[in-house]
Amino acid sequence: MSTLSVVVWLVVALTSIVAVTATWVLAREAWLRWTTRHAVERLERALSSMDPANKPPADDLRSLVRRIDEGTLERALETMLRSDRDGARPWAIHLFTELGLVERFSKRVREARRWADRAHAAEVLGLGASPKAVPALVAAIRDPHEDAASVKLSAANALAALKDPGAVPLLVRELEVVDEHASPRIADALVRFGSIALPSLLEMLGNIEQGPSRVWAARVLGRIGDRS
Repeated sequence: MSTLSVVVWLVVALTSIVAVTATWVLAREAWLRWTTRHAVERLERALSSMDPANKPPADDLRSLVRRIDEGTLERALETMLRSDRDGARPWAIHLFTELGLVERFSKRVREARRWADRAHAAEVLGLGASPKAVPALVAAIRDPHEDAASVKLSAANALAALKDPGAVPLLVRELEVVDEHASPRIADALVRFGSIALPSLLEMLGNIEQGPSRVWAARVLGRIGDRS
């Protein structure tokens, strides 16, 4: 076999491998979207017959989702948590809490190997709106080895979404380390707390030893003032 023939054969083989791989990925994504949509429709259909003011206990909810695998359930609830349809999000928050997903995602935000998975877990905890998520989110922000541009920022935004006042001093403390990626996002999270963040920010502003972090404190205070 000539060198040219070998090269042509290799090109064809590599092209075939790429095509097969791409087809498999697209088919898998399509399958995941279909199963997620089907699970959401099933959950919303079952929940529509229940009284929102008298939510069922955890055992009844587990019976409702017993035929949905964990991965599909997670994707379905995340879809519902992001939904703007009437009634979908309150039920999703209730399911997220009662079915133990707060604990599952709290563990993931601290222990997942990939930073993208930890950041995503933090984001979903913010959507889940459960105060039980605060310890894991705070731990992520405090972790000196955690990725500041992704996981810490997702945790900061999640805490701001939860509006837990106990998170404010931790976020303000993160401003002490000025970072071009992290500092603006942490500032955004603090602005969302509004007047709740004022005491901690004023304390930082009054500390002459803080240096550049005082500038960030002043910026956040100014933005909060503009919103009020």
